[in-house]
Amino acid sequence: MQEITLSDALHENPWFAALDEPQFEAMLAIATEASWPAGTLIFKEGEPNQNIYLVCQGLVALDIHVPMRGRTTILTLNE
Repeated sequence: MQEITLSDALHENPWFAALDEPQFEAMLAIATEASWPAGTLIFKEGEPNQNIYLVCQGLVALDIHVPMRGRTTILTLNE
């Protein structure tokens, strides 16, 4: 399996494909790759977060707290 670069991943995503080259390069300059083991909590509902996440591999569950039920998955995202 061939490794995809961060630049390629962003170029292939429609959110970033519309950027002109200077805008794209600015986005790429602040982008970082990250990976987490299964079950890791990436961010919590109600806490500030200034990141944009692009799922390139695997699944991410979005949970909310529902009174009397606890954490409930409302959406699961993939690539």
